[in-house]
Amino acid sequence: MTGTMRKRRRSVWEITVSRGKHDTGVRRRRSRTVYGTESQA
Repeated sequence: MTGTMRKRRRSVWEITVSRGKHDTGVRRRRSRTVYGTESQA
């Protein structure tokens, strides 16, 4: 699994993880919003 982390605004981070492809070829992703510092995310 690969993923990215980006800063949304002060003390808010969005983490997105790629979960491969569905049988139809569509990419599957999971994302979460984390409130706090970058190390907490």
